[in-house]
Amino acid sequence: MGLKTVLLCELVVISTLTVGLMALTAGSSLHCSMRREISPCTCAHLELNPGLIQVTCEKIESFGTIVNALQDKFDPETQIVLKIAFSGMRDFGDRGFEQLGLTIINLKLNYNNLSEFSEDSFAGLNRVESLSLADNELTEVPRHVLRHMPLIKILDLSRDHIQNLTSYDFKSLPLLQSLILQSNNISYLENGSLPPTLRYLHLGANSLSSLNGALRGLTDLVWLLLSGNGLQNIDYEFPDYLPKLSFLTVTHNALEKLPDSFKFAPSLDMLLLHHNRVTSLNGSLSQARMLRELDISHNLIESLSPHDFLEQENLEDLQIGFNQLTALNGSLLPLRSLRYLNLTHNRLEEFSLQDIRGLKQLRIVDLSHNKIVRLGGKMETLVDLETRVYELKLEHNELETLDGSLSGIQGLQRLNVSHNKLSRIAAGGLMGLENLRMLDISHNMLTTLEETARTFLPSLEELIAHNNALTLLERDFHGLPVLCWADLGHNQIHTVHLELIEKTQCKLYGVNSTLKIYLHGNPVLCNEEMKRVFSAMETKNKSKIHGFEATDCSTMKTTVATTPMITTPSTLETTTQTTTTATTTISTTTELPLATSTVITTETESTTSEPSTTSTTSIPSTTTTTQPTTVQTSQASPVIFSYTETIRPMYNYIEDTTTESAIKTLDSDEEKVAVTQREETTLSPVSSTITYEVVQPVVVIAAPLDQVVNAVNSAEVNQTVVDPVSITVSVA
Repeated sequence: MGLKTVLLCELVVISTLTVGLMALTAGSSLHCSMRREISPCTCAHLELNPGLIQVTCEKIESFGTIVNALQDKFDPETQIVLKIAFSGMRDFGDRGFEQLGLTIINLKLNYNNLSEFSEDSFAGLNRVESLSLADNELTEVPRHVLRHMPLIKILDLSRDHIQNLTSYDFKSLPLLQSLILQSNNISYLENGSLPPTLRYLHLGANSLSSLNGALRGLTDLVWLLLSGNGLQNIDYEFPDYLPKLSFLTVTHNALEKLPDSFKFAPSLDMLLLHHNRVTSLNGSLSQARMLRELDISHNLIESLSPHDFLEQENLEDLQIGFNQLTALNGSLLPLRSLRYLNLTHNRLEEFSLQDIRGLKQLRIVDLSHNKIVRLGGKMETLVDLETRVYELKLEHNELETLDGSLSGIQGLQRLNVSHNKLSRIAAGGLMGLENLRMLDISHNMLTTLEETARTFLPSLEELIAHNNALTLLERDFHGLPVLCWADLGHNQIHTVHLELIEKTQCKLYGVNSTLKIYLHGNPVLCNEEMKRVFSAMETKNKSKIHGFEATDCSTMKTTVATTPMITTPSTLETTTQTTTTATTTISTTTELPLATSTVITTETESTTSEPSTTSTTSIPSTTTTTQPTTVQTSQASPVIFSYTETIRPMYNYIEDTTTESAIKTLDSDEEKVAVTQREETTLSPVSSTITYEVVQPVVVIAAPLDQVVNAVNSAEVNQTVVDPVSITVSVA
């Protein structure tokens, strides 16, 4: 072994002994991870302030255990943040913090069920600058222990049960700057109870109906939180001058009016007043020139005047939704810095783009959930064409037409006019929206999109048009050269032409990508032509059609809503019994040619009550049936009756209380229940289906597309041939 190796080994041994000695002597430079002797407590260096060590003791049975774990384990010069939570402190009165021998500058005693303690328990904490007694059971401010901590700057007494503040509570804290009293039961503030040194005050979620002048001496306030009380008036509750106040929230109170002026707060940056009962601004924001964010939503404001925002040139975010506004009266024009405007859930019947003239910074306008019938004030007629809106939300209104009113809005990228009453979009309705990337026209009454072929939207990537009444897609995408996503579900589309995508190639970040078209919930024709078109579309422009499967394109699930006329041959003896009450039951017994007895039972809703009638006849009888229909057969082998193409049956149960049995209809590729035969014929001239599935002893009838239902309703059925295997229906 060489000399260097020996010296290195000796150095390692010396280092190990040194570390062990430091652990025993509690040297301040020792890393907390090696301090196993303070168990069950733990410690860690604070990332934001490496000079501080946080010691955490949680779920400890007694304060004595904490004393035994921490006593004289740290150098007296080491500054400690001590957190004791969820612990038993029953012996806290017998032993105090002074026994720990620690230099504590931040003390957190949370969730310890503390309700009272002796004054001596807090001896030795004269260097504490921050104290938290939140989430305990205190009913009053513990002023008898606060006198041991004269350097406190931050005091957190939130979520306790304090009821009142007196003028003596904080007298011993001359440096107090932040006081957190939220979520107590405070109902009374004694005048002079709050120290004038306060800069941050949180009195939210209490039971205050009045401030009682307790804030009038707090001239250094920067933040003031009064939300969640019962305040009705805050006039004359503030100092005459609050030069530093930047944040004020008085939400969720009962304010009916605002102070006459906020001129006492020239630095006010954010003002939150939502969920009150304010009916008018009435010039109250005058001289609040530095205001950047204002939320007065969820109030009772009925109108705005041209002077309400006269001096708010720095306002960027205005939340005034959920009020009762019927007009804006040019009140927004002074807001030259406005970026976000929220007017949702008001009573506006008309919105003029003149109301946002000259607002060059405006990016998002939310006019949803109003009663807007028309838009006025075309931007192209304005002198100032630099007004730019990134997103315009007009959903849930009563628009019947756009009339080109949006023409030329500079920079508009997202437009939502869903849930309106649009029956068509005129060729000029969207003209000039060259930057539009998303258009939502869903939940309207549109029957065609052909006008979009004449409107060039060179940037549109996303089209949402589901839940309309579209029937045909032909050249509708010709004005949408880079469309990538089209939701056309739940319309009445039956035919799609290949030329739909002839001039469209999806591009994402300049790279060709896949155009996705969604057709779910449409009665798209299932024939070779449609399959060929869709196949060609997927090959031509990398398009992908969703909602149309080549193997099964009849995907609608519909319940029979028809009233077919079933006529039996005249040679058959028929007995009909009709009973009408709240539910009408029609039972027909027919003697079939092959000696198979069939009972047809139909239930329909009725609000009248009539006596039952029984008739027997040997002439042709006609029975009108309405869904739900149950067919029972006494034949030993159950069969399936069907006519036209089979649809995908619905999953449901029908209970037969007479036989106490139940069955379930199953999809065609799943196991059949009591089915032995199946035969399908065609209902001409309609090539769609209604399927009757008959099993022993109950049958469920499932129906196809709407047009089939309409065809059957309007058809004149002139012949029905009944046998145990099939039913053939011919339509005149």
